[in-house]
Amino acid sequence: MNQRLIKYISHTLLIALLVVAAACSSSKYIPEGKYLLSKNTIAVSDEVFTQKELQRYVRQKPNKKIFGFFRFHMGLYNLSNPDKESRIQDWLRRIGEEPVVFEPGLMSRTNQELSAFLKNKGYHHASIVDSVTYRKKRAEASYTIVLGKPFMIDEIDWSSGRLIKNQAMRSLIAGDSINRLISPGMAFDMDALQAERIKLNRLIRNQGYYAFSKEYIWFEADTFPESKTVNLTLGIKEPLASYGNQDLDHKKFKIKDIRIVGDFDPREYMKNPSSYFDTSDTVQYNNLDFIYSEALTVRKNLLSSSIYLHEDSLFSQDAVDKTYASLAGLRNYSPINIKFISSAVNPGDSIVPMDCQIELAPLTRQSYDVSFEVTHSSGNFGAAGNQIYNHRNLFKGAESFDLKFKGAIEFLTNSGSDFNRMIEYGVDSRLNVPQFWLPIRLERWQQKYKPRTFVSINYNYQSRPEITRTIAAANFGYQWRSSAFAKHEIKLVDLNYVNVREMSDRFKEVISGTYFEDSYQSHVIPAFNYTFTWDNQTLQKDRDAFFFTFHPEIAGNLFSAGYQLAGTPRPEEGYYFFDTPYSQYFLADIDFRFHKVINPANRFALRFFAGAGYPYGNADVMPFEKKYFSGGSNGIRAWQVRSLGPGSYALPENQDDLFPNQLGDIKLESNLEYRFDLFGSVKGAVFLDAGNVWTVSPAEDQPGSTFKWDQFYKEIALGTGAGMRLDLTFFVLRLDLGMKLRDPGVQEGSGWIPFVRPYTFRDFVLNFAIGYPF
Repeated sequence: MNQRLIKYISHTLLIALLVVAAACSSSKYIPEGKYLLSKNTIAVSDEVFTQKELQRYVRQKPNKKIFGFFRFHMGLYNLSNPDKESRIQDWLRRIGEEPVVFEPGLMSRTNQELSAFLKNKGYHHASIVDSVTYRKKRAEASYTIVLGKPFMIDEIDWSSGRLIKNQAMRSLIAGDSINRLISPGMAFDMDALQAERIKLNRLIRNQGYYAFSKEYIWFEADTFPESKTVNLTLGIKEPLASYGNQDLDHKKFKIKDIRIVGDFDPREYMKNPSSYFDTSDTVQYNNLDFIYSEALTVRKNLLSSSIYLHEDSLFSQDAVDKTYASLAGLRNYSPINIKFISSAVNPGDSIVPMDCQIELAPLTRQSYDVSFEVTHSSGNFGAAGNQIYNHRNLFKGAESFDLKFKGAIEFLTNSGSDFNRMIEYGVDSRLNVPQFWLPIRLERWQQKYKPRTFVSINYNYQSRPEITRTIAAANFGYQWRSSAFAKHEIKLVDLNYVNVREMSDRFKEVISGTYFEDSYQSHVIPAFNYTFTWDNQTLQKDRDAFFFTFHPEIAGNLFSAGYQLAGTPRPEEGYYFFDTPYSQYFLADIDFRFHKVINPANRFALRFFAGAGYPYGNADVMPFEKKYFSGGSNGIRAWQVRSLGPGSYALPENQDDLFPNQLGDIKLESNLEYRFDLFGSVKGAVFLDAGNVWTVSPAEDQPGSTFKWDQFYKEIALGTGAGMRLDLTFFVLRLDLGMKLRDPGVQEGSGWIPFVRPYTFRDFVLNFAIGYPF
């Protein structure tokens, strides 16, 4: 094995052993007569509540653990010397975690808070017995809870004339019966009552009651201790005398005029609010007043379609929230303020008029970004740079236009050629429009789904020792959201033109007559595809999260149908599009991810990917760009990218530099990763990866590459490893060391490596990447 790798591993193991030893000496900072809190145990008579719910009320938590037993952070703290003051000692104490000394007073407080929680859940007669077990210098706190019978809701009066004076509100609440969050037969749960108050508050505010809040909603509870039942009566408090009169009744509010300040400047407004609008112009459009000093940065029709509030309509909280979200989605304004201004209320008015003023502060329209990076992978050194120009309002329709110039050069150490450089440069352009580009207007779709139309044109030049080619692409399609979690994308046009300009004689010889020969010819890919994405990962980062995508794609059918309708006979070598063969295939894949949060310092991440492509009609093989590969920093990390498979096929050792792209038509891959906090922004992980790629049809030059139902599970590659991540909030730097466990390319035996043969340098791969793998 490489001496540098041996040195790296040995140093890592030495540091780990020191931390383990320090963690085991848990009494180092424990005063005499005190104990280290080692564990909190909560036993419940009935499994009504989860441990996660109950542990939330424990006031003293043991030191954090990784792998479920190892107090790594306390071990770091214990490595410091309390009698010395130095940078290294301060650093160890800062990144480590001081041993948690058991405090009996906090145990009593835990008892009180658990009791309060159980009462809120209806268990007014629950008993909690706490105890402590001492072993050597450690203390284990235990809480035994006997829940008993909870108070149950027997009856609920939702429309009491005694407690709800407003007849309109009584009728409104009575009509919401199918959406109740509490009902007879449920436990008397204060959290459920609070949720019902929040729901009713939105229901009432959506019917025009602008001045209403959930503080006006209350429940009168009549308890019967013998039967442990509760009768509830909903009440609505009368409003404070804040309308300037003694008419104590909740009023509805109607929107009179809507003003949109399209170039609002908060700083200038704060200097002189009374005269800020003196020099402004007002233009009316679609019953909206547009106010601006110089010119509107975004067209009036687009702003109008983003407003869900309407003149002469009752106030609605849902409409306000949708307007905020829609205007923010234009990505042209920040901050966005929606104000309501009402005049004095007359005692006899049942509906109060008020004006709505929407203040939009424009963002900077144009920006530039330049980036540069140096890469080192598998002994190859390189550099890459990007220059990006962005215009967030190109045609005054909140269109986002990106123009990216990119270039890269990499020096290949194993190219086997005098020409040992890989050169790539190109330009990418993309226009994103916040509405459908269609010949018909779909205003309801526009407001409900907030669609976007995108157009992109890209050009890329690639020169490698074995091949030189250019790739031109054009895309046109739509994106929209059907819910907070679900996103859809359709590419009506996904056209790619690959022009192979040069190919080395050596490379021609290698691929001649092989399964990959057709993949490296010039070709056109006229595809149509759809992508469905379900993702709740960004909404609750402290909770379990799911991510799922489904992506079907079909290519070439429209071209073939055109030739057939025209009666053009199919040549033996297939149809051509402008003297270039086009691909025809069907492809579909799914990507499922699940993040399980154990506690703030520990979590699991699981990923499963399955995809398959099938060429037919005008093509015998899938195009190179659409083939699947495995290995690399986001795949099976014990293999370099594109070096695994297909199937049980393995490159002969003397051909490693001739054909680095091992691709397939089918891919199965699964990853399991345990992630844990180390110190500060540094986090750790251990992982297990499994999977492979296969071809659809047999290939004589790649024996064992074909997918077979009775064989594929024997060709699953396994890799494991550990990694470190530097989480800098805006991006994550990741370093993973992968180690092979089972290599399907080994022709002899079962492919297992541990305890079968000695490990070599080729069995380890060090991956550097930006961002988490999944």
